[in-house]
Amino acid sequence: MNCIDENMKSLPPFMCNLVVVLLVLSVMLSAGCIFPQTTGAARSPAYDTAATTAPATQPQGTTQAPSSQNSGGANCRSGLTDCSGFCRDLSVDIGNCGACGVACPANSACKDGQCICKESLSDCNGVCMDLNSNAKNCGVCGSACPAGQICTKGQCGVSCTGGQTGCGAVCADLTSDPKNCGACGITCPSGQVCNGGQCSVSCINNLKYCNGQCRDLSADTTNCGSCGIMCPSGTTCQNGQCIQNCVSGLTFCNGYCRNLYTDAANCGACGLSCSPGYNCQNGICISAVAPITTAVPTISWAGSWTTTFGTMTLTQNGLSVSGSYTTNQGTLSGTSGGSPPILTGTWHEGSSQGPFEFDMAAGGTSFTGWYSYTGQAQRYPWTGHR
Repeated sequence: MNCIDENMKSLPPFMCNLVVVLLVLSVMLSAGCIFPQTTGAARSPAYDTAATTAPATQPQGTTQAPSSQNSGGANCRSGLTDCSGFCRDLSVDIGNCGACGVACPANSACKDGQCICKESLSDCNGVCMDLNSNAKNCGVCGSACPAGQICTKGQCGVSCTGGQTGCGAVCADLTSDPKNCGACGITCPSGQVCNGGQCSVSCINNLKYCNGQCRDLSADTTNCGSCGIMCPSGTTCQNGQCIQNCVSGLTFCNGYCRNLYTDAANCGACGLSCSPGYNCQNGICISAVAPITTAVPTISWAGSWTTTFGTMTLTQNGLSVSGSYTTNQGTLSGTSGGSPPILTGTWHEGSSQGPFEFDMAAGGTSFTGWYSYTGQAQRYPWTGHR
C-alpha cells in the first residue's frame, strides 16, 4: 500500500502504511463490523420479537419461553412468568394462579392471582359450593340438612310427593292445610278453614270440614263417607264408601268384586238379580228353562232398519248377528234365538258400551227393545222397523 496524499509523501513508507491501517479500523468500528454486541447491550427489534411472541396454540395469558433462554422468567415479556418452559400470566391462569403449579379447584376462576369461586357459588374449605341446593352446605358452609331432607333456596326441607309442598319438616297441602294455606307458614285464624288455598269461614263445593280442613267425603281415603273414616290398604273411596280395587273386568259390589256379565246376583249392574230359572249372559238375564235354540231362525235380522238411533245395517251368520248404526258411528254384535227371534248382545259408541235386547215382531218387519250402560241398572227404549 502506498501513500497517495501529498502531505504524507515525506513520511517513511512504514509510517504511511500504519496511518492507512488506523484509518480503515476507525471506519469499521464506526460501522459496527467488529466487536459485536455483548450481553446487556441493546438487541435488534427482530430478536426481541422472536423471543417474546407466543405461539398461536398456547392458552390465553401464556407464551412459550424460547428454549435457548435462561429459566426464571428472564426471557418472558413483562407481566408473564416462565413456568416449566411456558410464559404464564399468574394473575389469571387457573393452572398457575399466583405462582407456577398452583391450580384452582373446579367451578372457580383465577383473578388477581387468587382462586375465587364463580358467580352464585361460595368457597367452603377450598371447594366451591351452591349454598342454595347443596344438602351438606345449605344456606351456609357446613350446615348439613337432616337425613331425608333436601336443600331448596338455602333452606332444608322434606321431599314431598302427591301435590304437597315441603314446609319445614312437614309436607303440606297448600290448598287445604289451615297452618299452611296458600303458602308455607300462612295460618288461618281460629274458626276458619283453608279452602282452595284461601282462608274462609266455611267449606264450599260440597266439601266438609274435617279437623281444620275441607275434605271431599265422597273420594277422600282418609275421610271416606265421614270425617276420620280411613279406607284400608288396597281400597279407594268411591261415593263415600271404601271400595276394593278390583281387577279389570270386575266391579266392586257390596264388598266383593263381581263380573256383571255373568253374575246372576249382579247381572248388568250391582244388585240386579235374575229371577229364578234365569241365567246372566252378557249382562242380561236369559231363561235357563227354555234355552236359546241352536236352530237358525226362519226370520233373519239381516238388512237395513230405521231405528231410534238412525239407520242400522245388520248381517247374520247362523245365530251370530253384527252391524252398525249412524249415531256416533255405533256398532253392535250379539246372538239371535227363539221364534220370533230375540237378539241380545253388546253395543259400542267410542268408549261407551252396554247390553241391549231386541224382540222381533211376528212377520219380522219391526222390533221393540232396550239398551243400558255397563254398570247401570237403568234401561232405555230402542225400537226399529224395516
